[in-house]
Amino acid sequence: DRIVKELRDRGIDARVYYTYLLHEIRGSEHMPTPRAEKYRREVFSVPVHPFLKDDEVELVVDSLLRYVPSGKIVP
Repeated sequence: DRIVKELRDRGIDARVYYTYLLHEIRGSEHMPTPRAEKYRREVFSVPVHPFLKDDEVELVVDSLLRYVPSGKIVP
């Protein structure tokens, strides 16, 4: 959530990928989904489409590198 907020503050349309989980829907509360909860905390999206300008791509990449400076995925 913090990363998504900071990206949005920089003008990047980052979004949480999984807003609602199955067990949060009425009638499904009895089905906990720990993996889905983990993914909701860790997975988000950033703009990726053919109409992005070079400077917009650079802004997204530079902003993401603030969180993963080595450029390597951190488990």
